[in-house]
Amino acid sequence: MKWASLAPVQQTTLADIVTNQIRDGIIAGQLRPGEKLAEPELATFFQVSRSPVREALRRLEQEGLVVREPNRSCYVWQPTIEDVEEIHTLRTMVECLAAELVIDQLNEDDFTHLYDALQRQRQLVAETKYIELLHEDMRFHEYICQRANHNRLLDWWGNLMSQWKVILYQRMTHNPQEVVPSVLVDHQSLLEAFHNRDLPEVVRLHRSINRRVSAQSKEALTLIANGTHHGVTI
Repeated sequence: MKWASLAPVQQTTLADIVTNQIRDGIIAGQLRPGEKLAEPELATFFQVSRSPVREALRRLEQEGLVVREPNRSCYVWQPTIEDVEEIHTLRTMVECLAAELVIDQLNEDDFTHLYDALQRQRQLVAETKYIELLHEDMRFHEYICQRANHNRLLDWWGNLMSQWKVILYQRMTHNPQEVVPSVLVDHQSLLEAFHNRDLPEVVRLHRSINRRVSAQSKEALTLIANGTHHGVTI
């Protein structure tokens, strides 16, 4: 094919930029849960027209990070204990299915990629770049889901990710001394189990890790709701 050596041009629109900025602000808590998102104010802040802001809010509504009320006003998504439970139980199901589909398919190139990812995470921990660590955490697990070659599973995974990042950031800022090192320990354990082709151990780890993460996330969310969680800057 004459186009085989070419790649699509990646275009970035104003709507893309505004979407990414608002998304990062919601994940990092700069835009607080329940905060109203007014198009005129956002357009003024970003120095753009209201059209890219409107498109950004529409996209973020699809991701579950923005809630639109009947009067058309938009607010930052405010997670509940029930949301945390549903997201983590569904994530456990998706990851266990992905592991079942992929465990006999992973090759040494895959393991090299995943071990390199773990090394990047170690470096980010050493440099206390925890926002980047959060994104690397997501990409580590997403790689397994992608290798499962199951489009609908990957769609489910993608639908969880934006809200998952909000919850995980709250958990990380609540207790970084415990949470940050556990990311490395958990990924090392999962990698060893995958390398050993030990599906029961992978499933056990996913369930155990997600139960712990869910409990820590609920604790952070409860403190936020009570006004006693101020977080730390990471």
